[in-house]
Amino acid sequence: RRASGQDHSISDKELNVLKRLLRRSKMARERRDILSMLINQNRTLTYNQAASLLEFITESRERVLFVAKVMSKLSDDDGGRHLQAVLSETEQKMLKRMVSASAKQFSSANPTGRYKLDLQEDADKEVARRLVELRLEMLHVIKSQAKKPGWLPVNSIENPERIMRNMSLNGELIPPESLKLNDGGILKLDFVSQRHPTEDCLAIPDSMLFPMLGLSLNDMTLSMPDAGVTESHEEGFTAYKKLDSSVADLVLPVENDDAEADLLDDIRELMVSCFINLDQAKLFLRRFSNTFYQVEFLIGIFNRLIEYHGFNQLMQLLDDDAKSQLN
Repeated sequence: RRASGQDHSISDKELNVLKRLLRRSKMARERRDILSMLINQNRTLTYNQAASLLEFITESRERVLFVAKVMSKLSDDDGGRHLQAVLSETEQKMLKRMVSASAKQFSSANPTGRYKLDLQEDADKEVARRLVELRLEMLHVIKSQAKKPGWLPVNSIENPERIMRNMSLNGELIPPESLKLNDGGILKLDFVSQRHPTEDCLAIPDSMLFPMLGLSLNDMTLSMPDAGVTESHEEGFTAYKKLDSSVADLVLPVENDDAEADLLDDIRELMVSCFINLDQAKLFLRRFSNTFYQVEFLIGIFNRLIEYHGFNQLMQLLDDDAKSQLN
């Protein structure tokens, strides 16, 4: 997916050399220096590679620091989530305090979102670097596709800021090309991925969808859109079905802001590995009463909505305040 066409991933041969060095190291400081050398390179690695290196770190704070710095370098779409799960409960709490919300929610599989990054912090700086890299990859693909007859989104070439929008450094608006990560400062931007799912992508499976909507399987009636026959509840089958309209009346808003925040976090985590269809998105919107969370929900699913041309239908369900925030 890289614009340069070069492979920046750590090879198994390189990983084995690193492991040999780590095994020979007698002191924690030596091991830390070896891992820092890896982290500071412009390289990616898989979850399995990162997890195998984490085994060499015994001190909790050092383990948390390693995970914080390496999360955005993982090539697996949901590698960051799995790597966090390797940490103990205490270490996960340390990670939450250490890593900014923007850095923690970043995923290369679904990078669309609002970011506020402190470029003095290693984890935030690495996320900013990955966003810049993703933008270049997307521009490369756009330019390649634009050469094909009948390809429409040529505006993305004329206006690259469609990808990294509203970018400011320390409150001053800047174009993406002028960003220098080593200068430090507070970076704010809206990242809009230009990737869209294909129509054959699977939506959220029923077993995950219903509990998040506050429903049980018995509350739902699923029917094939053209055949009109009721089918059994099957993993992932919701992607090809219309939810019965009466179901919407059973979906109620969550109790309070804290519950809305938790639901939003769960959906963001799910969108790393799943997609969502229009019917599911409409039902989820009913779970949010707070305008802020409605807007953040739509931002989070923007590039995971299977019928992405139907996004305007979701916009029509918002009040004017929410629409202006989303725009």
